[in-house]
Amino acid sequence: MTATSFCRALSLTLSAALTFADSATMLVKQTGTDMLDPHANPGYGVLKWSHGAFIYTDSESVPGPSLYVLNADGEVIAHGALRIPDTERIYVHAFDRATDGTVVFSGDAWSSGHRLPFLAYFSPDGQTQKTIRTGRYSASELAIAPDGTVWTLGCDWQAPSEVDPPPVDPETPVLQQFDRGGKVMAFAWPQSGFSRKELARIGHGKLTAARDRLGWYSDIAGETRYVEISTGTISRQAFPGLPAKYSNKRWDVDGFALTDSGQAVISVYDDSVNARGTYRFDRRTSQWMPLEVPPLGGHKFTPLLVGNDGENLVFHSGTSAAFFSFPN
Repeated sequence: MTATSFCRALSLTLSAALTFADSATMLVKQTGTDMLDPHANPGYGVLKWSHGAFIYTDSESVPGPSLYVLNADGEVIAHGALRIPDTERIYVHAFDRATDGTVVFSGDAWSSGHRLPFLAYFSPDGQTQKTIRTGRYSASELAIAPDGTVWTLGCDWQAPSEVDPPPVDPETPVLQQFDRGGKVMAFAWPQSGFSRKELARIGHGKLTAARDRLGWYSDIAGETRYVEISTGTISRQAFPGLPAKYSNKRWDVDGFALTDSGQAVISVYDDSVNARGTYRFDRRTSQWMPLEVPPLGGHKFTPLLVGNDGENLVFHSGTSAAFFSFPN
């Protein structure tokens, strides 16, 4: 399917005010395109907004995931496909976009029963790909900082289907920083210092980067946690997450944003009632406070938080997306 057929743009709408739970804010912009609906596209689609554009990938397609980058008006501005020679399957775990338009994927490729973790760097037009093998280190979460460096959370692990895997290296750093070319710049926290349950959090969380910090929100087995990591000192500070209603998959944090000013927001999906809620972290009380977000594009469902554009929140629902300013 071509980028053109993916992108039948709908009309652009600028609209009125809406009310959050704690004060009023303004709808900055709303846009629509078929490309914004991952369920309408082949494979399993994942959409996010980062550094000025939407990024879409069908993360488990064969022979390899596709990449689409769209501007704020829903127009495709870059298109590519992830290909790693001599592999049978490619799984993308995380991806992000830099301020210069570079897109980076992290994941695992498989070849003859061997797991091959990687980072893949795409040029701004999506047409040139550089693949970096990361040894046994598999990055489950990835975020690109404003300076263009890539931060990841991951570990060394053995898959049940692997053929003759080497022993897990307990000194593998969980947190790693890569430069624009894929070279390791810094690393911290050997995985020997993490319990098995804590390591499992890495595969069930969301990582994002702001001006001077990383935000990591994790949710597993009903236990939630929010951690901020200084990109200057690599120090970390943990906060309570939103108390989970359930200890199973019916309660899932599916959106996370962190602005340069420190505004942290999550969206949570509860499939027991087919509903989603949005919450903002109150640093004065260390509690997550509800935000009222209206439906988009005629849908009754609360939209999904897919990122932030500066200090604005970006939400998505169906074929619509909207940019909201924060409450005063």
